[in-house]
Amino acid sequence: MPAATSILFSLRWKRTSRLLSQALKQTLHRALLLAGERQHEYATLEHLLLALLEDQDALDVLSACGV
Repeated sequence: MPAATSILFSLRWKRTSRLLSQALKQTLHRALLLAGERQHEYATLEHLLLALLEDQDALDVLSACGV
């Protein structure tokens, strides 16, 4: 992730972190890591979906929806 993007994200994250559950914070952080590992400039929906596959609550919801 480019340094400028990382700094902007950090500033925004601090302002909104009180509104997010710990599990959601972890999932969003994992999506950013997945994007960074692949040297992608942006975290996209695909990165978020990959991160959600590691969250048991998300898997339960997806399973209940027949996905």
